[in-house]
Amino acid sequence: MPRDKEKGLIVLCFGMLFGLLAFGTFFFHYVESWSYVDSFYFTAVTMTTVGYGDLVPHTPEGRVGVAIFALFAVGFAFYSLNVLARYAMRQRIEHGHWLKKRRTD
Repeated sequence: MPRDKEKGLIVLCFGMLFGLLAFGTFFFHYVESWSYVDSFYFTAVTMTTVGYGDLVPHTPEGRVGVAIFALFAVGFAFYSLNVLARYAMRQRIEHGHWLKKRRTD
């Protein structure tokens, strides 16, 4: 995979991370009528699968939203880890080839 495409995927992953945080914050603020701070906190806790249990959705819409959001966030996390690991491995391999080539020259 070309470097530009890999870097683009990394930027996309960070963009999606902030997009998910924003979406979850507005969703919980609207559906559960929580403050933006509480909504952001609950979104971050849901995305990281920590689940402290101090805030819980009380409406059916909020509970369904949490279930869908949690599945999407975990799937996104696995995809992002895949992209970052692939990028790191490629950098490591290319650096190793550069060192080997430099030693033989």
